[in-house]
Amino acid sequence: MALNRPLIGVSCFDAVARYALADASHTGCDLLITALASKREEVFLQARRLDGEESIPGQAIVPDVFARKFGGRLGAEMRLIIAGEAADQVAGALLHPGSLCRAKIKIGPTQPPSANEVVMLAQEIFMLRRGSADFYEAGMAPLYMRPPTVSLALS
Repeated sequence: MALNRPLIGVSCFDAVARYALADASHTGCDLLITALASKREEVFLQARRLDGEESIPGQAIVPDVFARKFGGRLGAEMRLIIAGEAADQVAGALLHPGSLCRAKIKIGPTQPPSANEVVMLAQEIFMLRRGSADFYEAGMAPLYMRPPTVSLALS
């Protein structure tokens, strides 16, 4: 902003989704589940159809709880891509015999996207919104799914 440059927000979910869907072998899949590590028991998880529409909102959830809560919606006719650092955890929970999930599961990229991938997504967002009156909002602020648990050391 000091250099008269636009501020473009790119969510981790969006960055991982773009990176995962860049692979042409994912065509024909119905749902992308983005599973991000949280350094806790829960993972940050979101599901979206391949047209970009969110079908399960972003949330912090334990993979086993996710499998019990949403597995029944994932029938045998569905084909899933699970991407992100926690993809193996979520796939394991969905494939567990106690889960009602019957979907075909493919693991997508488990490494985070590069800085170049994030910049490319920011550029796409900028080009899509160019000329829009609501492009920049002065009140833009980071959104955290859980409050930070950081404390300052007393000196």
